Amino acid sequence: MSPAGEAVVGLLVALGAVVVLPLGLRLLGRQVVPAPRSAAWPLAGAAAVVSLLLPHSRLAVVLTLPFVLASAVLLGAGVRLAVGTLRDVAPPARPGRAHAVVPRAG
Repeated sequence: MSPAGEAVVGLLVALGAVVVLPLGLRLLGRQVVPAPRSAAWPLAGAAAVVSLLLPHSRLAVVLTLPFVLASAVLLGAGVRLAVGTLRDVAPPARPGRAHAVVPRAG
């Protein structure tokens, strides 16, 4: 990839992590994402972008940790939403009643 192409990709990644992701989280709201309007979301994205600009080092790894933590929070929110959705969709189980198909004699 050319240097100009790398610069464009880097700019798009930065824009996505610092601007687009936090705005998307705001659209989801508090019922889905904890503290969607918090400044922590764009700051975690900015730290990840800076880590991409640095050479491979311990500092670069440390700067990715806020984004990793934010991703884990989003994973937990997604699992919670999926479980709630499955609970709403699944029919309630009736203990002690089997739904077996028995052929009629005749």
